[in-house]
Amino acid sequence: MEIRTSERFISGGAGKIYFRSVRPNGVAWARIGLLHGYGDHCGRYEHFYRWMAERGVACHAMDFRGHGRSEGRRGFVRRWEEYLDDLNLFLEQPELKAREGPPVFLVGHSHGGLVLAMGGIAGLGGVAGVVFSCPYFKSGVPVPWWKGVLSRVANRCWPAITVPTGLRAEWLCGDEEMIEDSKRDVLGHRIATPRWFETMRVAQAAALARAGEFRLPMLMLIGKKDPIAVAEVGELFYSRAGSEEKKILVYPEMLHEVLREKGREGVFEEMVGWMKSIMKT
Repeated sequence: MEIRTSERFISGGAGKIYFRSVRPNGVAWARIGLLHGYGDHCGRYEHFYRWMAERGVACHAMDFRGHGRSEGRRGFVRRWEEYLDDLNLFLEQPELKAREGPPVFLVGHSHGGLVLAMGGIAGLGGVAGVVFSCPYFKSGVPVPWWKGVLSRVANRCWPAITVPTGLRAEWLCGDEEMIEDSKRDVLGHRIATPRWFETMRVAQAAALARAGEFRLPMLMLIGKKDPIAVAEVGELFYSRAGSEEKKILVYPEMLHEVLREKGREGVFEEMVGWMKSIMKT
């Protein structure tokens, strides 16, 4: 199936937000909106968009403020809820307006999954269902005590200072081609800021405490060997969620980026099957 691609910038609270679409040339039967992770950007999922578009699914994505091609200080927000502002702006775009096309499914990877969880708890209208990809409800990366102290102090007096995260491309997935792609990527960043880190931890605690308020149909994708987002905490959110329609798939050998892992097309097929099942209910 032939596909069409487009890109543009939309006005956001921190400046211009990058927006990208990959669509089938004909009529789509579903739409996906992808929310990337922290330090990530939507350009790293082009293979996913194309695979879906070739099967009749229109894909749309943005770079959160401070990420990828969007404007804003790298990895910094004054309030963590600014990511929710970006999500709302994303959903207001004509390509994702619920009443103007086929069902909308949101896919949240890692920190994008945390944003999606809090957005769902706050209330997301017009969304048929959501897919969590290794959601970042608890970090699996140890934080040295001195970094914790520095973060708490700097959050008050120097909240935008950048600190290396220490993340390695080999922690993301086991696919050598994707690992090399991550190493060459110039749009991603591997730094954190105290304001993001401290407010993100508050959001993580809130998401787990309020999981019962999340009621959207959900598909949870877990890489059991994920060293970045603790798999068991993703499973905990799933068990607590108030969704009547929910399904979890655990991949024993996968790491953090199940959408970029070896065997990823099997994951994509599971997603398509689940989306079709939700549309029938």
